[in-house]
Amino acid sequence: MLEQLKNLESIIQKHIEEKRYDKALSEISDYAEYAYSINQFYTNKVMEDALLTIEHNIGRPVTNINAVKGTVLFYDGFWNVDTRGLALVYLDALFELGFKVYYVTNMFAKNFKPVTEKLIREKKRSTDKAIRT
Repeated sequence: MLEQLKNLESIIQKHIEEKRYDKALSEISDYAEYAYSINQFYTNKVMEDALLTIEHNIGRPVTNINAVKGTVLFYDGFWNVDTRGLALVYLDALFELGFKVYYVTNMFAKNFKPVTEKLIREKKRSTDKAIRT
């Protein structure tokens, strides 16, 4: 298992050296998916450094974002998983801290996340009441 990840790390590094960032990002996505499936570790310095290198070489900081204080866009990429992971913990904490939360997920998530949907409905209602008063 871990040998496959080491091989992917080498492939990713080679793509970065050759400035084939699209290929590197695709492999990083595969790496993350596989690492998630084996659930053996939660951070990876090699992948984090690879992403930083790519960002440094192709990106520039976004400076024209009109952020609204107290507002969060929360993207939940797990459309078919409701209670696994930390999404519920994060959402609950954001609401408790008084943030206005825009929840975004895949359109196929509707009706697959009853616990998440219930939390959002309940917390949004109480947050909206708190904001209005």
